[in-house]
Amino acid sequence: MITLDLIDSSSASIAVKSSGGTELAIDGSGFITSNINGTVTVSATDLDIRDLSSAQDSVEIKTAAGQALSIDGSGYLTVNQGTSPWVVTVGNVSSWKNTVETPTDTAGELVSTPLSNRSSMLLQNTGSRDIFIGPDNTVTVSNGVKIPKGSSAEFSFDTGADIWAITSGGTGEIRVSEFAA
Repeated sequence: MITLDLIDSSSASIAVKSSGGTELAIDGSGFITSNINGTVTVSATDLDIRDLSSAQDSVEIKTAAGQALSIDGSGYLTVNQGTSPWVVTVGNVSSWKNTVETPTDTAGELVSTPLSNRSSMLLQNTGSRDIFIGPDNTVTVSNGVKIPKGSSAEFSFDTGADIWAITSGGTGEIRVSEFAA
């Protein structure tokens, strides 16, 4: 493999050829412009994807039906629904309960009184700190499941499962939705 950072066209030239030896044309912008007939296989490894920036990048999120979704100024996913209602379905849910918990740097139980017949939970970290969860009061930032700030995670937890949380420092905020069939 050869990596070239810069070729001065006044003192050097380069030719790109197909495996069959046919020279491929490259336009002034550096794009291959030759017509290629047949199958072309392109592969790459170790791609480094930088953080996206709204100043130079554009990301579009659409539903399966092609409806545009967006993220509001607070980082929440929104949909421009016009006058049509939209529905979010989470399995077969007969009841659900929402609570807001504020874990600290000392392990504490989330939802000490669980929803009866709970089958799953959605945990949304709305605070400014990463939160780590585990099955008991031994959860730490080293052994817990990390729910980064601004993200969410869904788990299939029945009513009897205990969920404990801790932050790496200070007080966090996590919204807990419990679902029962």
